Amino acid sequence: MFAQSLNLNDAVVLVRPGSLPKAERTAATVLREELEKRTGIRVQTTTLWPIGRPVIAITSTPDVPAWDTAFPSAMERLTGKAARRYRLFVEAKKGAAPVVWVLGADARGTLFGVGQLLRRIDWARGRFSVVASLDIATSPAYAIRGHQLGYRAQANSYDAWDPAQFEQYIRSSHSSA
Repeated sequence: MFAQSLNLNDAVVLVRPGSLPKAERTAATVLREELEKRTGIRVQTTTLWPIGRPVIAITSTPDVPAWDTAFPSAMERLTGKAARRYRLFVEAKKGAAPVVWVLGADARGTLFGVGQLLRRIDWARGRFSVVASLDIATSPAYAIRGHQLGYRAQANSYDAWDPAQFEQYIRSSHSSA
């Protein structure tokens, strides 16, 4: 049996208004850039909740008054002390446009959550979607979440990569650690 997919071709990336931490701003930028690169779809970013369109909401705070919407109780699963945690899930209410929530316990948590979302998207030229049952909550097993890249003339190195290839590798793999 196949999982139900939610078409996000018309989605809007929603960020909270005001000054955002750099990692949270970067999360929205990376998502938009990677979607456009892979699908050709230029996704709009806004700070106001759109009416009648799918939403990809990215935030590291449990309440955004400007959005004028009830936050899901899923935010409760992010309480505690561990940094870089995130919750990624779909909220699909009957009669309403779906919302893909990327809730970070902190700004870096949103960045890791967006990385995981990019891995979960089913995309092709001109379209992208996610499964309606998407629901992931995770926190790092260790105090540091990340990758170590070696730049040396060894068989396990990336000595032939240019800066753009390193950046693409980091964008493609930063949330798997």
